[in-house]
Parts: sequence; structure tokens; C-alpha cells
Amino acid sequence: GYYSVEEGAGDVVLLPDSGLLHVGLADNCDYYSESRLRRYDPDGTVLWERIIPSGQVTMAAKGSIAHVAVASQDSVRVMDMGGNAVGGFYVSSSDIQKILWADDSTLFMVNGTNLERVDIGGVVLASATIGSTVYDMHWDGQQLFVLASDGVHRFSLDLSPLGQAALPGVGADSRFSVSDSSLYVNTTSGLYQVAEDGSSALLFPWPALPNLTTTGCAVRNGKVLSVGNTDISGRATGIMRTLSMSGEAAQHDQDVEVLLQVDSTWTEFVGGWYPWNRKADISGFVVNHGTD
Repeated sequence: GYYSVEEGAGDVVLLPDSGLLHVGLADNCDYYSESRLRRYDPDGTVLWERIIPSGQVTMAAKGSIAHVAVASQDSVRVMDMGGNAVGGFYVSSSDIQKILWADDSTLFMVNGTNLERVDIGGVVLASATIGSTVYDMHWDGQQLFVLASDGVHRFSLDLSPLGQAALPGVGADSRFSVSDSSLYVNTTSGLYQVAEDGSSALLFPWPALPNLTTTGCAVRNGKVLSVGNTDISGRATGIMRTLSMSGEAAQHDQDVEVLLQVDSTWTEFVGGWYPWNRKADISGFVVNHGTD
């Protein structure tokens, strides 16, 4: 079903059993002081739901074991797959930015300008200074990649710095995307592949669209699925595209025409934020697709 969250206040992760965990700030029914946490099985059935009254839960992470972690700005909750609490902690700074599982019992956490490795009780085991805005993290089992506003940083498990490489066009919508053994980053301008040493190579710029914002992408089986928004003549439209690894769009039959027969149109006052609903009485339609 449709589930609306405020911009920048939700997260979805794939769980070890192929189910989904979704966190969000509000769904147009809940108060903003509460957050909703839902677990879905692969066919979309809601298995359980938790309301967290203490504030804005904005991110989630899965572990290799049957544990998940959800974080707000001032706390981390660790749960089993049934939604039962098995650990967690509060931080005094109220500035948690990102979390990521390091192993079965510890997490990487961006806390303000610091990158920390903590256990599920909140004990800090290692710390390093980032200093830049962090957009995403990826642990490949050997090194931690941190996508920040000034590029890609790399750290060992004990957070010893391994290097840093500049990456142009990184913004608030940039995230790591993992496919097989390769690591990618979507930037404002295009898709980059990140090497083991943190350096990046532009695979292709995003195909031109008016006022395009690419908000996310996934790379699978030699194809790129990109999601974003456009603004064409003042009309904002979401867009989802399948691209090749060279940036070529998938070819589709463009010979489609939809004809509507409209009896009458009118405008209805309903109040609220958007007080007018435009309506039409459609008495018939025809779809022409190629020669059909």
C-alpha cells in the first residue's frame, strides 16, 4: 500500500530473509512526535508494526545475524526479527547521522563530526573525525567506505584512516549502490564506479531531462535502475528509468495514443491545503498501441 513520509525522514532496508524494514516519521495520521517502524515480508504483508513515541526515527540497518538497528538523532534501538528489543542506547549529543552494522555485535555510527564504532550498548570502541557531511556508508568486510560531501573516505575496522579521494557532484541524494563485487555512487551529474582505493570513474552522465534530480539508483545484471524527479514547464513528475551501463535508455514502443471522451468538467471546493478539486466526467476512452 501507499505510505507517505516527510522528505528526508524515512528509510527502507532489505532484511536477511528478503523481507523489508521501513521506518518513517509520519504517515499523515500520526503526530510528528511519533515514528512508525514496519516489517514486511517479501509479498508486502505487514508482519508487525511498532510506534516509537520518543521522536524521529530516520534510518535503519540490518545485520548478518537476525538483528536490526533503527536510529533517531539521539538514540539507537536494536531489535530481533520479531521487533523485540535486544539492545540500544542514547547519546547526549542528539546528532546521530548514520548507522551501519560492522559485525554481529557492533555498529559504525556517524555522531556529529565523529565516526565511531560502538557495541549494541553504546560503548565506543573506536573513533575518528570526519568533519564533513556524511551521506552514506558501505562496509565490504575489509574496509569502510564513507561517502561525504568532500569525497570518499576509507577506514579499517578500528577506524584507522586508509585514504581519501575527491568525488565531484556529491549531494544530499547521493548513495552507494552495490552490485556483485562493484561499488557505485549516484551524483547530481551521473553514475560513478568506485575502486578499492576509493578513486572513482564516471560511467555516464544522466541522460538529459529538464530539471532532473536523481534521488536513487540500483545496479543489477548489467543495468541501472534510476529514480528521480523532473520539473517540466512547472509540472513536477517522478520518473523511473532503466539504463544500460553506458547510460543508454531502454527502447520502448513510443506509438501509444490515449483518447478520452469527456462529457463535462467542473471544479469542486473541498477546503484544506489544496481547496479546489478539478473533476471530469469521462464517458469513454480508446487506447491505440501501434496497429492495435
